Amino acid sequence: MEKNKEMIIRDLKEKGYRNKSINYQEFLEIYEPYKEEMKEREFAEILGISYAHFYAVKNKGTKAKVLKGEIEKERKEEIRAELKGQGYRNKLINYQEFLEIYEPYKEEMTKKEFAEILGISYVNLDAVKNRGTKARVLKGEIEKERKEEIRAELKGQGYRNKIINYQEFLKIYGPYRKEMTEKEFAEILGISDASLSMMKNKGRKSRILKGEIEEERKEEIRDELKGNLHRNKIINYQEFLDIYEPYQREMTKIEFAEILGISDVNFYALKNRGTRVKVLKEKLEIAEENEEERTEEIRRELQGKGYRNKLINYQEFLEIYEPYRRELTKREFIEILGISGSSLSMMKNKGRKSRILKGEIEEERKE
Repeated sequence: MEKNKEMIIRDLKEKGYRNKSINYQEFLEIYEPYKEEMKEREFAEILGISYAHFYAVKNKGTKAKVLKGEIEKERKEEIRAELKGQGYRNKLINYQEFLEIYEPYKEEMTKKEFAEILGISYVNLDAVKNRGTKARVLKGEIEKERKEEIRAELKGQGYRNKIINYQEFLKIYGPYRKEMTEKEFAEILGISDASLSMMKNKGRKSRILKGEIEEERKEEIRDELKGNLHRNKIINYQEFLDIYEPYQREMTKIEFAEILGISDVNFYALKNRGTRVKVLKEKLEIAEENEEERTEEIRRELQGKGYRNKLINYQEFLEIYEPYRRELTKREFIEILGISGSSLSMMKNKGRKSRILKGEIEEERKE
């Protein structure tokens, strides 16, 4: 009996009765070849109709869905592939369009099941049907290779590190709009959801296709700047902007700072606190190649001025530093004086004093 039941189910599914809603007359037509083998009630059970439900079909004119069951995963993927091939990937559709797409599959499944294949939830299907909204179908991750292909195309068109507004975004997005949503395209450009919203609603701009500048290009820029005598130069923020000007379409300020050898922390201080930084730092050549010699020379100069083992405050530190500020950063100068970074901070912010140029008194002085 069990084997016979499986054969009947398979036979009826092949005839297209899977998940089909039928009335009592249709039930009798399906039942006809099997009526000598079993009672109506037994056949209804094979079809998946409960006793109570069958009573309603037979006596009250209701319908029942027969041979209910999950659509095979392979079949779902096959349908998705068919529809993607027809251009429905990431497409926004209304209910009439949903019905048109559903038409070839209606004998095979319910609207709800078809909606699930398209990626439309039951709630969204209800809104599409009854409220006139639209739903995006066959949403999915764009293949990694395609993303890289699009990025390469746009970089080739000169969009790398370009700052754009929403109108410009729409212009760049135009050729790809049938292929993906604005949000997906923004992600390819490196624009976050929040930034896209700010561009769209508040007129903000965003930098697109940000990325690591090739090492060869970095070295090329460093060589250009060294040739323009920027090596070992101590600069303020305005000077930084002047040097940055020719490269601003190619990279961000942070990227340029990194090329100059300025850390994120030092760049913040340069920009917001009015400090100065040394850029393109290198050992000086020929006459100044021995930094140790220059360091000792500065110490001797300061000792000769009576600063050895002297306690100084921050204002005095600035006065001593002034003649050397174009040659050394504060960090380099305090190292010569023997003051730590934290000590300098305490001098500046809490009025403390620090002893500079500490060391043993020379033997001849002792004598």
